[in-house]
Amino acid sequence: MFRFVLFVLILLFSAQESHATIYLQIEQPTNVKVNFALPDFILTDSESKALLQIADVRKKLENLLETTGYFKFIFPKAFLQELSPSTLDRDGIRFQDWEAIGAGYLLTTGYKYKGENLTVMARLFHVASGTRIMGREYSAKVRENRQLALTMANDIIFALTDKPGIFFSKIAFVSDVTGHKEIYEMDFDGENVRQLTRHRSITLAPSWSRDMKNIMYTTYRIHPGNIINPDVLSLNIEKRWSKAVATKPGLNTSPAYSPARDEVIVSFAPSGQTADLYLITPEGKIIKRLTNDDAINVESTWSPDGNQIAWVSSKRGNPTIFIMNRDGTETRRLTYAGTYNASPAWSPDGKTIAFASQQGNTFDIFLINSDGTDLRRLTKGVGGASNEHPSFSPDGRHVVYSSSSTGRGNLYVVNLDGSGERCLTCKYRLGRSSAPSWSP
Repeated sequence: MFRFVLFVLILLFSAQESHATIYLQIEQPTNVKVNFALPDFILTDSESKALLQIADVRKKLENLLETTGYFKFIFPKAFLQELSPSTLDRDGIRFQDWEAIGAGYLLTTGYKYKGENLTVMARLFHVASGTRIMGREYSAKVRENRQLALTMANDIIFALTDKPGIFFSKIAFVSDVTGHKEIYEMDFDGENVRQLTRHRSITLAPSWSRDMKNIMYTTYRIHPGNIINPDVLSLNIEKRWSKAVATKPGLNTSPAYSPARDEVIVSFAPSGQTADLYLITPEGKIIKRLTNDDAINVESTWSPDGNQIAWVSSKRGNPTIFIMNRDGTETRRLTYAGTYNASPAWSPDGKTIAFASQQGNTFDIFLINSDGTDLRRLTKGVGGASNEHPSFSPDGRHVVYSSSSTGRGNLYVVNLDGSGERCLTCKYRLGRSSAPSWSP
């Protein structure tokens, strides 16, 4: 799925490298940051000239790590030790100098190159103990700056948390920039936007498969008799072709891939009837009908273990979020606040559900524990703006959502404590962007 191939070698250093210790907890609040020292990359080949592009790799790495909310980077002018090729490893580092400026972690990086081939040697240290947490050697082409920085950032986060980073995750979303609503995808930070569907129609509600190979969505298609019908299709991202999954006459919508099994939930409403939820296979075979009432049942989301489902139902009048078991049993109401609750999204740790709630004339994103306790507001629209369609990052530390705060639809990311809001699509001319779905 990636444009470049980057080779990573684990260096067999003579000094001990820590593997068992978890240095950062995923649950660490984003307002509690650790000081990180990231010196310039050092050329280790005395026969070569410094590579101008290497400064861009360092800057990209810093920017990527900053998005995690874990770190505060120390200004380089505060550094007390100037590194050289002989002081990149443990024996050459004066840890007391780095501890004196408050550094919690230090990344020393050397590089060499020959022609278009670049080799980078990175070592991550816990300053207080002098422990080397990570040692890696990366081989890349000279101009593969972003791919190299992404790989290094991912390795650093894994070394500190024992969990994969989010740097290779994707966000699928809807945009009408072509005059039609189509599905697009972009990197986790808004880079590398590309169009995935070309139906020249209304295309909505993307949902990722757990292996990130497919996206299921709804699009309006012409059926026999010139009848326009909303159908559920599945897109193979690599092959760039779609196949029909749910095409019954009526409304087929709100697909949601299970994170644990080869199952999908769809909402189906025969013509003139209300919508119910069905459990189906990825090929469209019905496994079980999950709801059967006179209410409208749509917009489902799975718990991370695939055993529970949250969805929107009008069974109590206004749209409200309910939870049930995977087999449709033990239904319970989750939300009571607001006049209209929609688009629930379950966090990767299973503890929290994000949703959009109408407060007055606008929508905002709220969080609630999956047991119905501790309702809290995540966003606050200004000037009549609405914030909708939340989706969690794979590590559960961030939420992406659509907002009308700029006068048109854009996608934003915010930390789970409401800090660090940033726009992903404002720098592009993407028309109205909505319905983001963050990949596993």
